[in-house]
Formats: sequence, C-alpha cells, structure tokens
Amino acid sequence: MHEVCICFKDVSNKRKTTRSKYVYDHHLGRGGYAYLRDKLVQNNELSVDEIPSRALMWRKARENKNGEYENVDVKDIADKIVN
Repeated sequence: MHEVCICFKDVSNKRKTTRSKYVYDHHLGRGGYAYLRDKLVQNNELSVDEIPSRALMWRKARENKNGEYENVDVKDIADKIVN
C-alpha cells in the first residue's frame, strides 16, 4: 500500500476513536457559534449588542431544528443549566 494511504488510515482511525467518545454532540455545522449568534439576533432572541452567555450558546448549539434535544444526556445537562 502507498505510504500516504497508510498514514491517512492511521489518522482516520484515531479521529474515529476520538469521535466515538463524544457525548454532547452539537448541531452547528460549518457556521459555528458565530452563525448561531447571528441566527439568535435574527430571531430576536438576542439584541445586536448583547453578548450571549456560554450556557445559552451551549444549549442552542445542541438543539435540533425543532428546538428539542435528541440525546438524553444532553437534555439532562441543558435542564441543569436552566435551573
């Protein structure tokens, strides 16, 4: 096998292993937190000058399009953050 392919497979396998350990997946996509903030401003959930809290951004990043949490662990943490 070509040397580059072997190296790629090693890196790929390491990333797969790391990714499989993630518990709190986000749904941000390519836009990241900056896009999420812009979306919150558009929906009038934040004012233009307001700096959102980390807790708000964490919760919103993990909601699906319907505003629900798909993972029970994420929902439990989000509930703890709110209360």
